[in-house]
Amino acid sequence: MAKPVVVGVDGSEQAMRALRWAAEEAARRGDPLRVVHAWVWPLFKVGLGPAPGAPPGSGLQAQAERVLTEAEAEAKRIAPDLEVLTTLVTGDTGARLVQMSHEAQLLVVGHRGLGGFTGLLLGSVGVAVTAHAACPVVVVRGEHNGTGPVAVGIDVEGHSRHAIDTAFAIAQRMGTGVLAVHSFEIPLRQDGVLSWHDHVLAAEEDARALVEVELASARKEHPDVPVEVVLGDNPPAKQMVLDSERSRLVVVGARGSGGFAGLLLGTTTHALIHHAHCPVLVDR
Repeated sequence: MAKPVVVGVDGSEQAMRALRWAAEEAARRGDPLRVVHAWVWPLFKVGLGPAPGAPPGSGLQAQAERVLTEAEAEAKRIAPDLEVLTTLVTGDTGARLVQMSHEAQLLVVGHRGLGGFTGLLLGSVGVAVTAHAACPVVVVRGEHNGTGPVAVGIDVEGHSRHAIDTAFAIAQRMGTGVLAVHSFEIPLRQDGVLSWHDHVLAAEEDARALVEVELASARKEHPDVPVEVVLGDNPPAKQMVLDSERSRLVVVGARGSGGFAGLLLGTTTHALIHHAHCPVLVDR
């Protein structure tokens, strides 16, 4: 059986939004959807069935199973022909999803769950899986823009090729275009020959040439996918967050060329999973 798209659910509205996104993507891929709910109550040796005198269908076990049943029904409503598998696992949600990511082609989570404090921008599960999962991770946040392009951040030469390929493949399945976003720095002038205006234009031309080189292979592989190139002199994180407002999905690598080796997520990726206006795919 093909590796499934895995989505974590906990009964929250954020998780249901993640489920809907995952169901649509699994249907586009023609692959199964595995819906996972993690609970910790069996570890505490408490009663899992109805309390004495309580009506049938109550109790912790029934509640956990109900989360999966409702999620399965919603996934089938979104994609009636989709193969949906449900799994109830015991343990910490983040740790179990990271474990299951080794057998998944894509892992999808909401940006916050029932356990999150209202002031948090990203829940602990989202942080854990984006930092440690063995497969690409989608954090579903922002508005669900069904018509926008798939944005992809382009770093220095060679560092973004896999993210670019991923963005083009998803855009092809979604029937939309790619928004190729690159932030360039204006280097300090080395001589006084060029005016400042010409100096900036030269830096922009160099940036555009780099982007075209990075896009060449994906353009050839997906000739029917329209591409718009956005060049900005904002910091990469700010530029990507701005462009996420008109995007259907943002694809970004886990770390860029500027990251320290010990960091699990780069600054741009970290900013996007906390502040983007649309779902974010971290291309691990």
